[in-house]
Amino acid sequence: VTPLFIGFFVLVSGCATLTPAESTRQKTFFFTQARELELSPCGCSTNPKGGVERQKNYFSKIKKTKDWYFAMGPALSPHPKLYYPNLKNKYKEKAEALTAAFKDLKLQYLGLSANELIWPISQLKKWEEQSGFIWLSANIVNKNGKAPVIKRFAWLDEKEKILLTSLSQEAPKNLKQADPDMTVLSEEQSLRAILKESTPPPSLLIVLTNIPAMKLQSLEKEFSVPLLFLGATEDLELQW
Repeated sequence: VTPLFIGFFVLVSGCATLTPAESTRQKTFFFTQARELELSPCGCSTNPKGGVERQKNYFSKIKKTKDWYFAMGPALSPHPKLYYPNLKNKYKEKAEALTAAFKDLKLQYLGLSANELIWPISQLKKWEEQSGFIWLSANIVNKNGKAPVIKRFAWLDEKEKILLTSLSQEAPKNLKQADPDMTVLSEEQSLRAILKESTPPPSLLIVLTNIPAMKLQSLEKEFSVPLLFLGATEDLELQW
């Protein structure tokens, strides 16, 4: 399943002298998740529900230009129940096709999931360079030096101090990592590091994630910065 979610939020200025029309600014974003190598939902061909082509057609018709277009993994790896190591060449072809499709859709940010670690980091970085959009992960790191392997966060709007990052849960056991020295840090540790490093402190931190909502609820209590989680549970019901 590859749903498309369209959302918006309103930024309210703290200046009391501005009129309501002047003091609010609406931000619109599109978000999709768990494509799992498919250009159409579930890869279904007998009863197609759309997919990349449908999104492209929709984007061409909407009047308002989107501010941001996000995607969260797993994107470049198959569904764990459909993973067969002997089909790696086929998966690679599909990953390259999906990366090209994302580029055509003008995707801006992709949150990497640990499932994508079926590929060597060198391969992921090669696809990132070819993609033209930004890949993010706050908690996928090299376990030897705890160093990030891709960009950890990005400023969406420096004036409004809106920061974007991505958090992944650990991959299922049957998805063998191509680089065994990669690891997934805890959500708390990763967010603390980002907030410590980001200057100035963000007024809003948007987090792309595939972590279940129950685990995320505790994070909201630990951090004073407003957090907006974009992701889905296993049955792909949108979570906040």
